Amino acid sequence: MTTLLLLFFDVPAGDGPAGMSWLDILFGAIFAFLGALLFVWIGRRFLKRR
Repeated sequence: MTTLLLLFFDVPAGDGPAGMSWLDILFGAIFAFLGALLFVWIGRRFLKRR
């Protein structure tokens, strides 16, 4: 989540230690899953036309 916020907003660094939190790992897994679903959906659409 922190990484996602840093991409879109200029968020100052927090007081905690640097590194990945469980939220970063969770959001990374969710976005990887959604990206794979999008890739499969686009592939199926274009392969059906052939």
